[in-house]
Parts: sequence; structure tokens; C-alpha cells
Amino acid sequence: MKVKLSLTKQYLLFLTIVIVLLIASSLVITSHVVKNGLSDLFQQRMVRANEVLRQYSEARYLSKVNKFQTVLTSPRFIATVATADEQTIKQEVPIYKEMLGTDIFVVTENNGRLIYSSNISDSLIVMCKLLIAGNTKPKMIKYCNLNGQIYEIFMNKIITSDGYQLGWLIAGEQFSNQVARELKNLTGFEIIVSQSEKILGNSSSRLTEKVMKDRDKYFSHFDKTNLIAKTSFLGDNIIYFSSMEPFSNAKITFLSDIDEQLSPIINRIGMLLTFLSISGALLALLAIYIFTDRRIGRQVRYLVDAAEKIAEGNLKTEIIPQSNDELGFLAGEFEKMRFDLLENQMRSEKAHKDKLDSERLTAVGQMATGIIHDFKSPMAVIRGHLELITMKYGD
Repeated sequence: MKVKLSLTKQYLLFLTIVIVLLIASSLVITSHVVKNGLSDLFQQRMVRANEVLRQYSEARYLSKVNKFQTVLTSPRFIATVATADEQTIKQEVPIYKEMLGTDIFVVTENNGRLIYSSNISDSLIVMCKLLIAGNTKPKMIKYCNLNGQIYEIFMNKIITSDGYQLGWLIAGEQFSNQVARELKNLTGFEIIVSQSEKILGNSSSRLTEKVMKDRDKYFSHFDKTNLIAKTSFLGDNIIYFSSMEPFSNAKITFLSDIDEQLSPIINRIGMLLTFLSISGALLALLAIYIFTDRRIGRQVRYLVDAAEKIAEGNLKTEIIPQSNDELGFLAGEFEKMRFDLLENQMRSEKAHKDKLDSERLTAVGQMATGIIHDFKSPMAVIRGHLELITMKYGD
């Protein structure tokens, strides 16, 4: 009997298939988790960051509005501005500046002429006139460059109780990185605040400082709003998205190093691969058990039963090979052995029968010889007497 596929080769082929399937499953799961996990993670974090930004900006804005309203609704402040008395203004207005706690506190007429300023400078006068002339949203927070420093400016109309506009109140404070750092603590992202091709501040980290070194490249790379994007920046792989601050004209860019963000995903992959390895090993053991039981165990039991029957002298049951491997070959050899034993048994039985027949015939011959011998003497006597009678009496 020719062996088509050896048992060893079958085992190797089977284990190879199991290993290949495990590796393929691992690659598919890893690719799926990394691709979808990273996208889902940043999508969720973007939604959360935008919500945090909205709440944070709203809280800051309302805080400023409440302070402004305290001043703008003060009858004493309105009366001070309405008198236009220089001495009164110098005495009264600084009280409201201290109340707001701002660096810049400017009161102007409707045409932009200064009534009071905490810091009289040509650049401040120009800034105030530009703000008033180009103002479309009075209650928006604006960012202005004043003497090389970035200031957050909030402005509103000064209106009397009967609706007459006396002028403008412009207040502001120097923008600090505290805003970016607070947003970083709230969202977990590095933060860059920019406006009109100018970086206003950042969360002061290794990544943001690197970006700050090449501002032109920053503005050419980080141009998407409310869309997750990836870019390579000075050797770092960065994932980012930008959102407009709802109460100003500033753009908030949330960015992070991809390698740092991959850490939780890698942990998830590790857990999944561990689960896959354990479940794969269990499935492989189950498959090997089933394979062994069906391909080997069943044939071995079949051969053991056949051997027991042969040992008991039952040579009539045919042994049929169950496969084309070594065990099938062994079953074929068992069948040859059974057939040879059966032929030998039949020849032995025939020889025994022939021997019995021969012995029986010999015994019969010996008995016949004895009988003949026993009858021979009496017959001779009888014959002698017959001959005497014949001689004496004739016929």
C-alpha cells in the first residue's frame, strides 16, 4: 500500500495552517484596532475637546461680561463719563479700572477720541480707533498687538438709561499662556492659540516649543478646522485638529504626538492579542485533539480491536485501511498478516484432516488384515475338509 501523505506531514501541515491563521488574525485585528481605534479615539477626544473649549470660553466670556456690566450699569460711572470733566474722570474712572483688574482701561467718545486711558500711547490710540471703526461685534473678545505684546481686548458701548450712547469702554489684559495651559489640563492636548497668522500663546511643552520655532511652517501645516489630520513636523509625527474660539476670532489648535497617543491603543492591542493567543491556543488544542482523535485515535482503536480479534483466533473479519497514511499502511499490513494466518490456518486444518483420514484408513486396513488373518485358519480347515469330502464322495 502506497502512503500518499505521511502522518508527520499532516501534523506539520495542520500546525502550519493553525499558525498562519493565528498570525493572519493577529495582523487583521492589529490593523483594525490601530486604524479604527486611533480614529475613534481622536474623534471622541475632538468632540470632548470642542465641548470643553466651548464651556471654558463661555465661562471666561461671561466672567468678563459680568465685570463689564458691573461697570457699565453703574450710574456713578455713567455720570462721570457724561460730565466729561477731566478732573472728575481722573478721580473716578481708575476706581473702575481696579474693579475690573485689567491692564488696559480706555474710555473714548463715539468718534474714538480718548476721554481716559490707563496708558496713553500712540499705538493704543491707533488701536482704539481701529477697533471702533472696524467693530462689527462689540462683545467679541479681540486680540491686539500693542507695543510688541498680545492683549485680550473686550469693548462695549457706554449707554445711558434712556438709550443715549456716550462712547466706548475698552478694557484688556495681556494674554498669557495660562489660557493654553488650562485648556491643556482640561483636554489632555497640547495647545497653540493663533490669530491672523500670529501665534498668541501655547501650553509650553516640548512639542509646542518645537512648533514655535518654525511659525511659517506651522501656519502652512495646521490649516484644517474641526477635522482630524496628521502631519510630520521637524521629526515628530503629529495628529491635530483646530477649532475657532466661539467668543473671539482666535483659532485653538489641539495637537499631540502620535506615539504618545498610541500608548493606550497599544495597551488595547496587547490585551486583544493576549486574549487572541489564549483563545487561539485553546482552539488549537481543541482542533489538535479532534484531529488526533479522528485521524489517529480512531484508527489506533480500530487496529487494537483487530489485533485482539486476531489474538482470539477470529481471522474472518476483514481489516480495511481507514486512511492513506502510516496507520493506513499498518492496517494494510495487519490485513496481509490476517490473510496469511487465515491461509495457514486453512492449510493446517486441511493437513490435520488428511492426517486423520490417513490414520483412519490405516486402522481400517489393519483391522481388515486382522480379520482376514483370523478367518484364514478356519477357512483353510474348512477348505481341507471340503477337499477330503470331494475326494471321498465325489461331486
